Amino acid sequence: MKRSKKAFTMLEVVLAIVFFTMMTLLIAATLPMATRSSRQSSDTVQASSLLLHKIDQLQGATYARLNAPDLENLKIVDDAGTLPAANLDGTGSGGASFTVADNLRAFFPDYSAQPEGRVEIAPYLPSQKVVASVVTYPVVQATVTVTWKDSRRQVRSVSMRALLPKAKLQ
Repeated sequence: MKRSKKAFTMLEVVLAIVFFTMMTLLIAATLPMATRSSRQSSDTVQASSLLLHKIDQLQGATYARLNAPDLENLKIVDDAGTLPAANLDGTGSGGASFTVADNLRAFFPDYSAQPEGRVEIAPYLPSQKVVASVVTYPVVQATVTVTWKDSRRQVRSVSMRALLPKAKLQ
């Protein structure tokens, strides 16, 4: 009676080493991509959170205070930028930065990110009212944008718009 030997052949050992090496290289190649993707996702979520916060601040400021002096005093924007000095009829438009007001560098700790936040206020054209040749806009549109550079130095940006009515909605 012949006894069979239970052992691996040299070919089986070499094939196992090649397979193990290829799998290790495949995993090692995808790890940096997964890390970068995770970072980009995290930055985008952070920027979206900042945008929602800024829109909440603008809604809290109320329609009558959507002007340069009031938004500066409320510390919603850094400086007057091109925002109108007064905007009671909603016809004014312009923008201002909020990079320092919201300390965007704290939310994007990679200092190469160079984050920047902007608020743009403009009349919402479909809401135009004309009474006795006087044009007013009972609704204004606020566009809030956060821009930064990712780890590959590519510019990334997230933007949101909100409509801010003159009268409170019920």
